[in-house]
Amino acid sequence: LLTGPQCGWPEDRVLVMANERSPGNLPDRLITAFEEVTNVALFYYVGHGQIDMDDQLCLGLVASRTAANRRAATSLPFQAVRRALLDSPATTKIVILDCCFAGLANRPANTLAALADNVLDKTAGSGAYTMAASGAYTTAWYETDPHIAQPHTFFTKYLADLLETGIPGEAPGLRLHPLFTRVRENLARDQRPVPCERSVDA
Repeated sequence: LLTGPQCGWPEDRVLVMANERSPGNLPDRLITAFEEVTNVALFYYVGHGQIDMDDQLCLGLVASRTAANRRAATSLPFQAVRRALLDSPATTKIVILDCCFAGLANRPANTLAALADNVLDKTAGSGAYTMAASGAYTTAWYETDPHIAQPHTFFTKYLADLLETGIPGEAPGLRLHPLFTRVRENLARDQRPVPCERSVDA
């Protein structure tokens, strides 16, 4: 979708990190990926979300451990993603998280414009937007029908379907909030977990 006709992003502007086994140098690679982006920086994660012992969101990797005291050490802490984006000069920063407990990223201390005394200056003049597939302490669901060849998480499926079909009455260039609102309505209609969002500086 990103590189197709709907979004039109150049393929060389998309970095896919698929099925990484361990955090290793992932935080450093994220900093490198975003450090020269001046327009739109987008981070999209689909996978397992876990909560560590400090009540922080950890993004699961292939070899992530589920034991509470191992989650942070064997996963990608969301704080590493936040740090990479805070350091980026991008004027628009977008985070889309499709995982359990994704709403933790919307808590004030975890956002891209959190406490005024330490990070607001780093995001001055930029817009930041977070879309989370679940609440802070709720789970995200995925398709389990054995007849589906390529099952998706419901959030990503509904989001992708809406991007392809559009929203009647909306301009061809969809804005994030109307897109989110319709995805949330569609998920709620079908009794799926509902997402949440946070927007800073429009």
